[in-house]
Amino acid sequence: MLPSQVSGGFWLQWPKDFCQKHMPKKDEYIVLLDENEKEYDIKYLAQKSGLSGGWRGFSIKHQLCKGDVLIFQLVDSNKFKFKVHIFKAKGGSRKLERDNGLLNSEGKVTSEIAKDVKETESFNILWNGEVVDSEISEHVRSQYYQLCCSQKSGLHDGLVKCIDKKLAAGIISETVKIADAIRAAEITTTSCNDVQRWDQTLKGFEGMGMNVAFLRATIKNILDSIQRKQQEKIKRKTNERAQAEKEMRNLETQLVNVKKKIRVLDDEIDVIRAQNEKLEHSFKETAIAPW
Repeated sequence: MLPSQVSGGFWLQWPKDFCQKHMPKKDEYIVLLDENEKEYDIKYLAQKSGLSGGWRGFSIKHQLCKGDVLIFQLVDSNKFKFKVHIFKAKGGSRKLERDNGLLNSEGKVTSEIAKDVKETESFNILWNGEVVDSEISEHVRSQYYQLCCSQKSGLHDGLVKCIDKKLAAGIISETVKIADAIRAAEITTTSCNDVQRWDQTLKGFEGMGMNVAFLRATIKNILDSIQRKQQEKIKRKTNERAQAEKEMRNLETQLVNVKKKIRVLDDEIDVIRAQNEKLEHSFKETAIAPW
């Protein structure tokens, strides 16, 4: 969460693409459901794609602070009801797991992916004892298998256990989506804004215990490459600008010389005209002189 979202104006704007697909087209009250199943009526402003009246009370009630991570899970699309999962900035996901008694006797998070899986076909994703394969596409399952193999463990092993199966599947799917985007990234077409948005999403997942540090490290390398490329572009454009300025100064010098030449020519023309007037006057005097 940002300071402006949990203090001062208490304004929380949601992604426009999500709002266009799932939110009402006019101002309407929606329902936020906290982890104690208590409901809060919040005014949603359609034109601004954000939460207004009631959000301040919800934020204060749950002591939301800068850096907290909130996940809004749409549980009833007809009533626009969202389950809100709150992950505090301080204490981290491991503290949440310990508080909920979900660590094993050694204080470690137990893995829910079989360690002896050798191929994608026999790979199942478990969450709190439930198979979540039905919640994700075959592509996501296959790609997630590759990611888990690369890290020799399930990336979701450390997720806080208070989230449900659908939310866990959503986090896994979004992680794979970002991993695919990283693979497809090209330095000539990928923008810093896109990469930073991926990193912000993964940072939120990491705060909930998802093992995505290796993806964030790759993103950092991509950002460094993009920034180096940008610096090279800036240097090249700076040199081009310096050359253009030099050419402009040369042109300005030429322009000064041309203007000077024009003034000289103007003076010469004035002299010639004066001479012509004298010649014409002399010619007339000669023409009318007595024979």
